Amino acid sequence: MAKILQSTRGKKKRQEESRLCEQHNKALTLFCEEDLELLCPLCTQSPDHQGHQVRPMGEAASHHRLRLYSYISKQMVDVQKLISIQNKKPLELREKVQKQEQKLASEFEHLSQFMDASKRQLAEEEKDIQQKLLANTTAFSDHLSNLRSLEKEVAEKKHVMPDVKFLMDIKGVLHRCDNLKSPAVYWFQLRREECSFPPQCSALQKIIQRFREEVTLDPETAHPNLLVSEDKKSVTFVRRKQRVRRNPKRFAVDPVVLGTEGFDCGRHYWEVQVDDKPEWAVGSVETPFPRRESSPC
Repeated sequence: MAKILQSTRGKKKRQEESRLCEQHNKALTLFCEEDLELLCPLCTQSPDHQGHQVRPMGEAASHHRLRLYSYISKQMVDVQKLISIQNKKPLELREKVQKQEQKLASEFEHLSQFMDASKRQLAEEEKDIQQKLLANTTAFSDHLSNLRSLEKEVAEKKHVMPDVKFLMDIKGVLHRCDNLKSPAVYWFQLRREECSFPPQCSALQKIIQRFREEVTLDPETAHPNLLVSEDKKSVTFVRRKQRVRRNPKRFAVDPVVLGTEGFDCGRHYWEVQVDDKPEWAVGSVETPFPRRESSPC
């Protein structure tokens, strides 16, 4: 059985090594490097393989075995490097999280200090206002007391004093009445009626800056009474209409100018300085927006 098995293996090996070309029925002993195909000697004369690098089958097999081994070895080295890099990522993540935690703790500490200082200022301001309110209340009490004394004096003179004497003293009484000025109500206003955190401590300021947009005005849409600056960053209302080109995009009724930027979705933030103008409107509109008829602001 061992001899039969050895004979069968040897026969199979010889059949594989002596595989014949289907076209020329010759042994495949050569290998084309360009087409990566086994060839027989007659195949090399075919126009399909003219000028191609052809090697003996054994040499080609040795070359490609070495090539595949080198390729796999290089891939294994590269993968080992990537694994090493990947294994360092958890430590890198922990370090970044710790830095972020330290930064948050520092910002919270600054914010806490700012809040404590603001509370102290507010308490001092409250104490000062309380003292002024108490003084004003005392002034009202004194004034009321003076009025009651004067009222009592007048009542006595009214019922006891003869008319002649009463009228002779009326000038002094009226003078005293005129000099009794009522204290004014003390109106107060806190210096800081709303909490305004410093920008470096405000998380909101940092968040909205991510959505900040630089808006540029579109002069082609500006109403004739609106004068757009050269840098297209500001607009001024002028009483005299300007001579402008007819444009279907231009607003004809409402004093409106649009920005060149448009947004389909997402979050966007921009700031507008309106100075001391008493009436103005700012916002965003949907398109299409009416240009030739009056529209609500």
